[in-house]
Amino acid sequence: EIEDRGGAVFIKGEGFDLKIEGPKAEAARVHGSRHIILGIRPSDLRYSPDAEPDTALSLAVSVSEYVGAQSVLICKCGSADVMVELASDTPVALGQTLNFAANPSGVHLFDADSENAL
Repeated sequence: EIEDRGGAVFIKGEGFDLKIEGPKAEAARVHGSRHIILGIRPSDLRYSPDAEPDTALSLAVSVSEYVGAQSVLICKCGSADVMVELASDTPVALGQTLNFAANPSGVHLFDADSENAL
């Protein structure tokens, strides 16, 4: 759901509460308070243990697959599976919760009914 909190726009869903800014925030404001779909590519999530809570997703690692210089993680955010890429030299334990900052230009918003981009 889209929430306007004192002029700041947040996308809130099961397991996350992410602040967005710039043109995407304006598109969300214009869209209103209806449900939307949030899309972020795995490469647009950056491991960031000290990220501000409103700019990051806290994800519980359920699968870690080493693929050379990168590891691919499948994590839980609420009931959804989220895939992220991580440098393979970062130690990860299954069940561990890690913070991933979202690249603001990599956040994509879609209308939940039509699936059209906002």
